[in-house]
Amino acid sequence: MDVQDDVLEPMMQSVFTALNYPGEQTITYEQIGRLGAWATDIETTLDNLQRLAKNMQEAVLHDLPPIAMSGRNPHVPRFNQYGGRSDSVRSMLA
Repeated sequence: MDVQDDVLEPMMQSVFTALNYPGEQTITYEQIGRLGAWATDIETTLDNLQRLAKNMQEAVLHDLPPIAMSGRNPHVPRFNQYGGRSDSVRSMLA
């Protein structure tokens, strides 16, 4: 699923088409609230994806080369299997 093509762009097109339509229209405050909440959810999801992508890039560039060289990871794992920072790294950063 392409989030931008399948989800974001159709919704954006609907909102911006409505904003630019010169005729009479109706929208409820409930619909406006739902659209605002939806946009906030999308923004949160994208922030999470960006953080996970950054973690993956860091792991690939810094943590995988030693495994390629020696067949082992000589470092304490910095990320859990879901791409988040491991607890040991969080405690060092605090």
